[in-house]
Amino acid sequence: MSLYDDRTYENLMAEMKSDVSDDIDKQDGSFVDLALGKQATRLEEAYENLEYVYDNMFCDTQDREHLIESGAEAGLPIDEGSPAVVLATVNCELDEGTILTAMDSEYNYEVTEFYGRIDHETVDDEGDEVTLSYYQYKLTAEDPGVEPGSYRGDIEPVEFTDDFEEGWIVSLVTAGTDEEDTEDYRERRMRWFQTKPCGGNRAYYKEALHELDNVGGVKMKRRQAGSSYIEIYVLDADYDPASSAVLAALKAAVDPTAYTGEGYGLAPIGHQVNMNAATAVTVNIAATIDTDSIPYADIKDAVEAACADYLKDLRKVWEDESSLTVRISGLEQKLLGVEGVDDVSVTLNGSASNISLTTYQVPVIGTVTGTVV
Repeated sequence: MSLYDDRTYENLMAEMKSDVSDDIDKQDGSFVDLALGKQATRLEEAYENLEYVYDNMFCDTQDREHLIESGAEAGLPIDEGSPAVVLATVNCELDEGTILTAMDSEYNYEVTEFYGRIDHETVDDEGDEVTLSYYQYKLTAEDPGVEPGSYRGDIEPVEFTDDFEEGWIVSLVTAGTDEEDTEDYRERRMRWFQTKPCGGNRAYYKEALHELDNVGGVKMKRRQAGSSYIEIYVLDADYDPASSAVLAALKAAVDPTAYTGEGYGLAPIGHQVNMNAATAVTVNIAATIDTDSIPYADIKDAVEAACADYLKDLRKVWEDESSLTVRISGLEQKLLGVEGVDDVSVTLNGSASNISLTTYQVPVIGTVTGTVV
């Protein structure tokens, strides 16, 4: 219920008219009615403004703008997202800072690093053997987010570039991240009130790691008997087990190897930290599908995408779950959402049983085979 729900024009007019003597004409259209009407309009606006101020005093009712401002003030800034880095191949050398645009899209990329040269032997129109040289560059998307990193295809410089004839993006180097959703951020802000992160506790490590690049999920394992190290397990920004490059960057930021335990990174003095990828468990999926005579080839891509999405959805919640279970029923439900699939039954790794994973394991897609009945 709003604090000022009853402060409406009608209620304000009724209250003010009740204070006026009945000996005075105060019916609609009278001088008193007109005079009070103007004041009631302004008062209603004032109460609406007070309501706006009141709502934006508290985390659970703040709009996005004020939520971001109060979060920054509390030392918990919103995740503004990060740009993707992609690998591109072009037919000529480019200067760092060159801007290229993706054909038929709104994405632009900046040349940030030379990656290497590829020499390709071919035969020209006259039958002579020639060597064509192509150059590969790392490009950083101008805008943060996941989508610019998913583009594969032709690119061209925004401004005229000598010798440029063709180029295309071939692969993803580092996934971008989307700007944090308002309600996800609100939930994180509310958790901040409940558990204060302090140097070395789980909340501290979780918060500190999520503020670094390429972190989608983390789990901590306390130091075990006989070991000097806290073990941290990581999923990257795309919710895949972190690569060695990501782990190396995180190790350098959290507990540099040359000064381990000395407090030169985010880890407090006395904390020695190892960074590990979450353990990948391959899930091979076999689906028997009733498609009402639609060939499997027609839905193959959609089926594989649905299977991959289901496993990725599990990895997204891995951080907050003690362990994950890959459920046949969940996967079948996902596949029933594929257009053309009327019914489906699934086996996982050759068995009609769910797959229960341990604390630091995550499911990754293996082979997907489909049989139409």
